[in-house]
Amino acid sequence: MKPHPRPPIIRKTIKWGGAAVTVLLVVVWVGSGWWYFEVGNSSGLSMRATHGQVSVGSSEAPLHADWIGAYWYSTPRANYRWSFSTSDNYFAENGMITVPIWLIILLAGGVSGYEWRREVLERRARLNLCPKCNYDRTGLDGGAAGAVCPECGAASSPS
Repeated sequence: MKPHPRPPIIRKTIKWGGAAVTVLLVVVWVGSGWWYFEVGNSSGLSMRATHGQVSVGSSEAPLHADWIGAYWYSTPRANYRWSFSTSDNYFAENGMITVPIWLIILLAGGVSGYEWRREVLERRARLNLCPKCNYDRTGLDGGAAGAVCPECGAASSPS
């Protein structure tokens, strides 16, 4: 039994939105090595990006007692943390969840890449192209399943 296909608008949103989110996350990841960025409010809820990690949660007190909004400063050199270890991290002691940004990039890019690849394979099948080399297989053995591609020798996928 074939899985129910997603509506085209949802697939396009996942494909294009995921690509845009992935690019934005790469920019945030690179920038977080050089800058510290924090968005929050006076009650302590905040989101911080620094050292290649993003932290979300609440701290006992904000960095600035009367602070509401965004705050950033630059660091002298790129300093990335690649692991999940937050034992020496200020954020771990204050109820913050800290995740490496590269992990979020992999997840968003993987989902988006899956949808891009799926669309390419469906387009090739719809146009009767070889899935391996893109050879136009129209007219080969009446389009029967299992017809061998004369270019690369790959068998066609069942229709």
